[in-house]
Amino acid sequence: MRTILLALTLIFYSSISNSIEFNGKFEQGSFIVGKTQKGSSLEIDNRKFRLTKDGYFVFGLDRDI
Repeated sequence: MRTILLALTLIFYSSISNSIEFNGKFEQGSFIVGKTQKGSSLEIDNRKFRLTKDGYFVFGLDRDI
């Protein structure tokens, strides 16, 4: 979880020209919907995310039991 948050933070600050938006709460068990520029690619922890034609992607945050 910390690795994902660190990677997302780095994405935010890596380049001003590349923007990324998130909708959802970054807490355990949450479902996050994100959007980036059309034609972009997204990789976190060596895992490539599939993007829609419009740049949308989704992921969930695991729960610690």
